[in-house]
Amino acid sequence: PLHRAAAQGEVSEVARLLDADPAGVRRFDDDGNLPLHHAAWNGHAGVAAALQDRGAVVDALRRDAHPTTALEMASYFGHEGVARLLLERGADPNTRVFEGHTALHKAAQGGHVAVMRRLLAKGARLDAATDDGRTALHVAVGNGRDGAARWLLAVGADPSARDRAGATPLGGASGACRRLLEEHLRQRAESDALRAARELHRVG
Repeated sequence: PLHRAAAQGEVSEVARLLDADPAGVRRFDDDGNLPLHHAAWNGHAGVAAALQDRGAVVDALRRDAHPTTALEMASYFGHEGVARLLLERGADPNTRVFEGHTALHKAAQGGHVAVMRRLLAKGARLDAATDDGRTALHVAVGNGRDGAARWLLAVGADPSARDRAGATPLGGASGACRRLLEEHLRQRAESDALRAARELHRVG
């Protein structure tokens, strides 16, 4: 009942159930989820706050084949309110979960710029790489998230970063993302050339 109430955003019911069984806040369901995971997955910040107030562990992992935290869930689905709450309550934006993903990778995968902005403000590493070496920019362009890719480039993501197979984000890009990266790289090359020419003129 507690997990279902958390998933449905029923704050008063969550409180009633926890009054009757305080230990329920740390009990996993048959799928390996805690009540906090259900709240994060479904975007219920009020329930997440109530669970936190009753002792929910903010960075607890799901117990299944793809362990993840509540913050990664909220980031992937774009639930900015839940992500903000979890970060304010101490969630680590750089926790590495299944295959080395962080919350920033998950937000990039979903194309959620507002969540990415909050993660970076709380110390998320822009250059964090998955087990196979992919950065958030790799993930964004690989999923066709041109808005997320544009924002990542604007805040300093490296378009030349290579994954373990040696591929840059451009290698996995198509459509709008590919055009965006090609234009960014062109402008950077022109800027570098102009800077080098000015330096040569100054020295000469």
